[in-house]
Amino acid sequence: RTTHLGWLVGAMLVVLITSVAKAVRWRLLFAQGSSPVSSSLPRSIGTVRLTRIWLAGASLNLAMPAPRSGDVARAYLVGEAGSVSKSLVMGTIAAEKLLDMVFLAFCFIAFLPLIVLPQELAARRFPIIGMTTLVMLLVFVMLWQRQRLLAFAEWLLGKLPERWGRPLLGSAERAVQGLDALRSPRLLFWLTVSTVIIWILSAYTNYLVFLALGMQPSWVESFFLLVVLQAGVAVPSTPGKIVVFQVLCRWSLGLFGVPPAQGVAYG
Repeated sequence: RTTHLGWLVGAMLVVLITSVAKAVRWRLLFAQGSSPVSSSLPRSIGTVRLTRIWLAGASLNLAMPAPRSGDVARAYLVGEAGSVSKSLVMGTIAAEKLLDMVFLAFCFIAFLPLIVLPQELAARRFPIIGMTTLVMLLVFVMLWQRQRLLAFAEWLLGKLPERWGRPLLGSAERAVQGLDALRSPRLLFWLTVSTVIIWILSAYTNYLVFLALGMQPSWVESFFLLVVLQAGVAVPSTPGKIVVFQVLCRWSLGLFGVPPAQGVAYG
């Protein structure tokens, strides 16, 4: 089949727009109080710079076999550039992952009555939903039982030498502070809206790639492929997700009657 470069360029532009949207959501997680305007980030770290840092972290996550190495790099880069606590930055990244996990679990539940999942993916659906529920419960405890949790952490870390226990306790306090945006109904609303927009843009990228490859585009297939890829590539694998990405595309598109060779080509 002939590749239509115009649609492919459009898909690349949507990827860039999605990255900016993710940076905007990340910035919301640094908000102080309930206002999405105020931020604990200095003015030197604007949306453009935050987008670059996010892209650098995403590239490392994709290229490096070490799990979540890009997230550690993001915390380091923001911390160094803005004199912000790296533990606090890690807390905002954890909140970001939680938002995506909740949406992923929601999509899984929505697709279950509609599509017979491949065995490899079906085996992961309940662990993903269960893990999401567990993480939500843990975040609930950290947000609304903060003082008790930190008191327990202080008691536990108090058994360590002071030169170790005190810094660890400070890091734990700042990491929990990074989740504060989830406590504000106003911020949580905008975070939810931004997450929905991010997922729609990501699915639209798949839709445009369908057009670029001369395939019949479908929003259902676009969203389902997105869910499969998000669930599949979360597990540490080969650098660049080589082979894994192609196999997942072949499986998911094969459910809709796409020939295996074309599914691999899409990947």
